[in-house]
Amino acid sequence: MQASLRRVLLAYAQHNPRVGYCQSMNFVAGFLLLVMPEEQAFWTLAALVEDVLCPESYSPSLEGCHVQNRVLRKLLGKFLPRLAAHLDEIGFDVPMLTTSWFMCLYVNVLPPAVVMRVWDVLLTRGAKVLHQVALTLFACAESWLLETTDPWEVTTTLPAALGHYHDRDKLIHHATRSMRGVKKSLLKQMQAAARQDVRWDIERCSSSHKWMQTGQQSLNSAVECAEVSVRLVSSEYDALQVQLLVKIPPDHRSHQDVNLLDLSLEERRHRSEGTSGDESLIKQQAEAAVLLSGSSQARGSCATSSVSDVSNGKVTVDEVDHELLAYEVIPPVDLSDMSTASMAMVQAIDDGYEVPIALNVP
Repeated sequence: MQASLRRVLLAYAQHNPRVGYCQSMNFVAGFLLLVMPEEQAFWTLAALVEDVLCPESYSPSLEGCHVQNRVLRKLLGKFLPRLAAHLDEIGFDVPMLTTSWFMCLYVNVLPPAVVMRVWDVLLTRGAKVLHQVALTLFACAESWLLETTDPWEVTTTLPAALGHYHDRDKLIHHATRSMRGVKKSLLKQMQAAARQDVRWDIERCSSSHKWMQTGQQSLNSAVECAEVSVRLVSSEYDALQVQLLVKIPPDHRSHQDVNLLDLSLEERRHRSEGTSGDESLIKQQAEAAVLLSGSSQARGSCATSSVSDVSNGKVTVDEVDHELLAYEVIPPVDLSDMSTASMAMVQAIDDGYEVPIALNVP
């Protein structure tokens, strides 16, 4: 059964590519396959969609379905004015309930035996039967609906009650006799007027959707520009803050200052990994781990010193500003791991060593 349904729907999508497949067509095709073979089900489906039902009922915009709902709303006001006024008063939107009626041709609402009887009249008398049956179902539940004040209760309770409605003869008799005022000529006029309103609404929604897409793109661009600006400002602020912290004597630095400098070293390590070679990275780590000087001359000495001398912890004595400064050396550390070097630097600060920070501040 499932394979047959798939073949029928695929065949119709190839037969009528303008419509293709629309949700709810599976209910219609599946019900046809219960009573006829695949080929007959295919041609009956084509006849229903293209000749019997309201045009564009299964189009991508569902124009025909919207037209059917608007016409039914006007018919309710004409044949059941009290009920129509009550539904408006409680804020119930009729298409919330009737859209599936028109799209599935009552397959998902009424028992199968009743649906077969409705379809017999549909194929012989035309699409007006759909409105006549809808009006009859509302008329049968009118007394209960007039006492209901909750729109959600209408949406959930009425379909459940209709699933147990098995008196098909009474339904068809009431639909074709009591609602005989629903004539093809009247439906044609009402559908023409409703179709103009529906098309105008579809065009307006399409324009609004395009405008919203354009606005969303502009908003995304503005957000990206703002994020870039924030990152630039944040980077400049962090660089300035690091420059100020480097000038603070080690014994006057707070624990928060040390953490900030450690984070700066980590960021520098990531930049070095992406832009520099291994030897350059080790030299930069050595600059951060070994105290050479706060002056540019001492930093240059660090940059030109060999990696082995720095990592082995040799003592160096430089003359800076005509003063001999002996620098105590941090114990040798594994400079291949930046986090280890950073921890050694922090420990050296805590122990009282004067550790300069050699950073390439952007």
